[in-house]
Amino acid sequence: MNKIFLVITLLVFISLSADTNFTIMSYNALNFDQNSSSRTSYFKQIIEYNDPDIIVMQEIVDQNGANLLLNAFNQINNEYAASAFIDGFDTDNILYFKSAVFALDSQNVISTNLRDISEYVLVVNDHEFRVYSCHLKASSGTTNEQQRYQEILQLRSHIESLPAGTEYVIAGDMNFYSDDEPAYENLTITAPLLSEDICTQVGNWHNNSSFSTVHTQSTCESGGGMDDKFDFLFASNGMNDNAGIDFIPNSFESFGNDGNHFNQSINSGTNSAVPSNIADALFEASDHLPVIAEFIAFGCGSQPLSDPIISEYIEGSSLNKAIEIFNPNNEQMYLAAYSLQKDVNGDGNWVNTYNLSGILAAGDVFVLANSQADPQILAVVDDTDDGVINFNGDDQVRLTKNGVEIDRIGIPGDVTFGQNVTYVRKPDFIIPQSGPQDPRNNGEWDSYPEDTFSYLGSHTALIPPDPPENVNIEILPDTDQVKLTWINEGLTYKIYSNTDPGIPFSTQNWNFEISVINVEQVILDVNGNSRYFIITAE
Repeated sequence: MNKIFLVITLLVFISLSADTNFTIMSYNALNFDQNSSSRTSYFKQIIEYNDPDIIVMQEIVDQNGANLLLNAFNQINNEYAASAFIDGFDTDNILYFKSAVFALDSQNVISTNLRDISEYVLVVNDHEFRVYSCHLKASSGTTNEQQRYQEILQLRSHIESLPAGTEYVIAGDMNFYSDDEPAYENLTITAPLLSEDICTQVGNWHNNSSFSTVHTQSTCESGGGMDDKFDFLFASNGMNDNAGIDFIPNSFESFGNDGNHFNQSINSGTNSAVPSNIADALFEASDHLPVIAEFIAFGCGSQPLSDPIISEYIEGSSLNKAIEIFNPNNEQMYLAAYSLQKDVNGDGNWVNTYNLSGILAAGDVFVLANSQADPQILAVVDDTDDGVINFNGDDQVRLTKNGVEIDRIGIPGDVTFGQNVTYVRKPDFIIPQSGPQDPRNNGEWDSYPEDTFSYLGSHTALIPPDPPENVNIEILPDTDQVKLTWINEGLTYKIYSNTDPGIPFSTQNWNFEISVINVEQVILDVNGNSRYFIITAE
């Protein structure tokens, strides 16, 4: 009977918890101490307006200052708890978080030659992730850039000691003037890749009006006005894999910056980003603006999302070329972990790459086409690319996830497998297939004549529906049977079984199915075997 417990475990997980969306704010509080009580009301207004779930702050001077802010925030709704304040050299960090959403498992200090970097280990939906608060060496010049670099090397050394797949956010006042600083490059370019800048506007930020919408310092014209981006949020490399914690693409914001206050005070004249009282509060609270971004913690009982697939390949006349990517899930997915690549003449050297991004809705497609394709193709594209989407029938195309191949169309060896043809994935194939795949004979593709465009822009697939909620499991004493009970919603239910937890459920590997029409319970005979079930509603 021990093996039946495996069945119970899976079914309990089906509806254990929902996805949780949350916002992280990073804010330099400008030497906030026990004598800064006059500024607490301004911070309170800003926090109340944003309602962030996690607030990580730098330049906290003492415990009394940390307590002043916590008390002010809890005058809003009494939801926040705080990390321990660790009084190190110079100013320090503090973390505030909504205790009903997060548990603070532990915290740690990473020592540097100046200010310590704080590590906070949080848990949400049974997913552990870390938040690092950094306040790197200030000011321009080679000497200061090198000190920032050394501080980031200390952080890198710590992170590389963590288990593979650890998810984290690096936040704080980094004092970077441009993206070619050694410390910034060590975070975002140096292999093994450490992190991704959630703000996509990168370059030479200093005194550059081209970046006026993301500047965070200084809120006061007497301090130089808004002309630097010193405050950052970085996500761990590969975070957006549709599991654990993901960040929401394009959610980064330098809060309160409308882009119209370059070299001015943030409340000068009219601020179109926030009400006047909030602009005034930002002016009074600190010389930095807070930065924010949105995240999602997937429910710990959610079925892992399947990877997307290549669902259509068009190699037509002239430059009528396109690739379609399909989301075979009942939930939206984030594409930042995925890329399309092409080799030349099947040589296995993937010289052309297109990095996907954004959100792909459940059952929706992403179409990438050559920019000179037929107007009928361009009418349904999401983007154009003339590198990957410039194949000639003997060039393999593959889909990768965090650099690892998951799906491919084509075979190596300069073989013409896909010239003057449209291939559409058959509806019952929703699992990507890596390695050489000949669409002419592997059974997964329907072929259509040259310049067939009518299937592009949507895809038909057999996607298992979501399971019913609140499934109750009961082992029947002295039997090899288990009884499943759920709320009868007048639907037709099917139960699919799998004996191998390492094989994903799909239409290709269901062992058997049981149709259950308009009933509230069913008793299954597991015959002493380990069984993993999915219940679906039609």
